[in-house]
Parts: sequence; C-alpha cells; structure tokens
Amino acid sequence: MATGRFAEVGDGQMQRDGTPRQRSQTTREPPEHRASQHTASQHGRERRGVSGDGDPESTAEVERRTHRQTERQMLSGETHYVWGHRFRLDVSRTSGNPRVVPSSGTLWVIAPEGASAEERFGVLDRWYRRQIKATVPALLERWQPILGVTASRVVVRRMRTKWGTCQPASSTIWLNPELAKKHPRCLEYIVVHELAHLHERSHNARFVELMDRFLPDWRARRDELNEAPLAHEKWTARQ
Repeated sequence: MATGRFAEVGDGQMQRDGTPRQRSQTTREPPEHRASQHTASQHGRERRGVSGDGDPESTAEVERRTHRQTERQMLSGETHYVWGHRFRLDVSRTSGNPRVVPSSGTLWVIAPEGASAEERFGVLDRWYRRQIKATVPALLERWQPILGVTASRVVVRRMRTKWGTCQPASSTIWLNPELAKKHPRCLEYIVVHELAHLHERSHNARFVELMDRFLPDWRARRDELNEAPLAHEKWTARQ
C-alpha cells in the first residue's frame, strides 16, 4: 500500500488515516546537507543527458530556458490538455455545482453564471490537483518497493519552473499539478526521479545509474515532458 500522505500548501494537509510518517534510512546525512532540495527541473532540463562528471545544468539556466503556454483566458474554444490528450474548452454550462467534465474531446468547466476567468481557472486547477492525488498512490505502491524507499508525504503545489522536487531529510515529494496535463508516463518519470533522490541527493553519476537501472527510458520521458510548456504564470489564486 502506498504510504505517502498528501498535502497542499495553503489548503491544509490531506492524509490517509492510520498512515505512519516514515523516513527513508538513506536520508541520514550530516546536518549541513539537510537543507538541500533537489528538483526534477534541474536534472530534467539537461538535454544532453549528464556530462562525464555528472553535473546537470544550473537552476538559473533552467529558468531561462523554461517555455510557457500562451495566456489562457478560460474562454470557450481554447485548447487545454488532460493526461496528454487535447480538449476544446467549453464554459457555456453554468448549472449545478462547479466541476470539470471531459467528454468526447470537450473539456466542460462548469462554474456559476458570471464567474470570472480566475474563478473558472480555480475550478479547473482544483480538478487537476485531484487528478494528481488520485493517480500518485498507485505509482508509489508500485515504485517504492522497487527502489526500496518510502515517501512520507506528497505535496501538490504549483511551481513556476519545476515539475517536481524532493526534500530528502523529510522524505517529502512535491509535484506540480501541471503534470495532470501531460502523458501519465511523464508523471511516473517524475515520481521515480524524486524517489531516487531519497537514495542520492545530487544529480551525480550514482543518481544517473539509479535512473538507468530502474527506469531505462527515463531520458525519452524527460525529453517528452520538457517539450511540453509549463502554464502561463499570471494567475494569483492558489499558487
């Protein structure tokens, strides 16, 4: 059974009853190393793979090279994606509770009549977050025994330049809800990437060896994910 507890920054914690908080034994490092975080963007944006000494490109380079979608106005006719599939947005329905319904190539975002673009975005954003939280437990259940580590907590949080990140000291994994727009194999890659950081904190040769051993096609998944842009960053609600 997957043991990671779910939490969202600003939304309070969401956890599975009876789930103990666990820490990977591989995270016992000297105190000076415990404040470090490791991001999938730092490793994932490296198009050449890892160089001979294992160094990935810097975070600054990642930020400069990150490309984004054009701004979405949350109007009918826009293109939006769900798990790698293209949908045409329709916001014409206003009856009933706010919800999202993907059907036959149309992504229905149902919000009260007169809702603003930001309010419609909030409905869609919360739905994407639920998609991530519904999908991750099965991935953890599969991959934690294979890698021999346990994530004690999973946080779903919108991040400007990162698909995912890891705090090895607390065995916490952070995931960007934007991953719900990409093919499911991209989310799986990020989950495995962050779990591997519970063994190895840096993107060195050992980390690459772990990824090669456990997910041999990780480079193809990384490239597929990084061809997909992050969302346009103008929204203020629930970042």
